[in-house]
Amino acid sequence: MFELSPTTIGSQKKRIVYSKIPWDSQYLGNTIVEINKFEFTTKQEAKHLLFTITKQLKLAKGDLLFLKTSPLDIKHLHILTSLGFYVIEEAVEISFDLSHWNPNAFSQHLMRGYRLVSATKEHLPSIKKIAGSAFTHDRYHLDPNIPARGASRRYIGWVETSMKGNDKVFAFVDTNNIVAGFFIIAKKPDGVNLRLAAIDPALMGKGLGKLLYFMMFTLLKKRGDTTIQTQISLNNTPVLNVYTYLVHPKITRIEITLHYCP
Repeated sequence: MFELSPTTIGSQKKRIVYSKIPWDSQYLGNTIVEINKFEFTTKQEAKHLLFTITKQLKLAKGDLLFLKTSPLDIKHLHILTSLGFYVIEEAVEISFDLSHWNPNAFSQHLMRGYRLVSATKEHLPSIKKIAGSAFTHDRYHLDPNIPARGASRRYIGWVETSMKGNDKVFAFVDTNNIVAGFFIIAKKPDGVNLRLAAIDPALMGKGLGKLLYFMMFTLLKKRGDTTIQTQISLNNTPVLNVYTYLVHPKITRIEITLHYCP
């Protein structure tokens, strides 16, 4: 991904710090702006800052502001929702350690006729097709103000960018080398971040999601990558259940995302 350049409107105690998100804007066909900090003490101050950023960026119908915050900041949330922000998603950041994780405890997943291989350009069309249809639980698909087609293009673009960049993309293939899913990870100084994964929606309900994650965790452990982090929407209950089944992750942060459309 590209480096963002935060911009500040206002003073130290009354300010909005924001970043334009060019890759989301590219695929969604509008202007997407993340509010990194929204600091105010009164509703009037918040209203003025919101008016200023909308005018300064020339935001119009179809554009989107979003921010992520703690669900415990009730007063802050009350003011934001009274100004037109709406809660679209709740998510958790989780972490777990594979040092003592034993793949043999899940012997039912050891031999199932599927492999996890480094993705190549031959796999890419199938992976893009899955990415364009598998993420209907995400906040862009759930927001009625965002065109579903644009939300799907965002994930296709994510796969393309990962294949060209520093992320590692794996194809989940059967014995005929047909792609049934994929996994994208990123190596960080403090561990591995699980960025994106999916099973072909046409194959759901066959236990392949558990197998995909089992194989990914097994591969990471063999490589010596045992410190793992990721973020997941609470809307995505199937994958939450997979994490609980395989590794019993630790929740390190809970946040909600709010959207605002001018």
